[in-house]
Amino acid sequence: MNTEPFVLKPEFVSRWVRPIYMEVYNPSRHESTLLEATKLVWGELNDTVIAELLRTPDWRSRSCGAYYATLTCSTSNQPRIEELLRLSDRVYADRSYCYALAAMNTESAIQTLIDYISRMRIQPSGYSHEYEALGALNHLDLLNGTSNATSLLERPTDYEEFKTDFATLMRIREAVTQ
Repeated sequence: MNTEPFVLKPEFVSRWVRPIYMEVYNPSRHESTLLEATKLVWGELNDTVIAELLRTPDWRSRSCGAYYATLTCSTSNQPRIEELLRLSDRVYADRSYCYALAAMNTESAIQTLIDYISRMRIQPSGYSHEYEALGALNHLDLLNGTSNATSLLERPTDYEEFKTDFATLMRIREAVTQ
């Protein structure tokens, strides 16, 4: 059994990670940069590329993998994204996983978000992305006519930052898929 950590090749990182990893955390603040960088690789993007990005221990690469999964809305890598959010190492990548699960909109994605929120309330952390998970759940509630987020709310909120960032991601998706 190979116990060596999986490391991406430098050329792969230069192509898929380096141009966007700082921008995916706040997509609405970096929409034009993300759009231009995504246009350059969109024709080569596939589930295998996303899987490679999600396989690495580096949060930057995993954030980019979740970003690309959000744009493709492909559920091929959903089990890995769910696993990563459930295992949360409470880094920036958790935020990207929430966006990806919102884009996938499956029962499993919804349950993973609920589980994450519940866990973060039991084991609070300054690095938790509970707000993004609630924003994703609220978004899915509006789409699906459910009330999962409402039942988990401790205080009313409008999830404006999540809405803005998710709308940005969907605009990028629309622009690159045309």
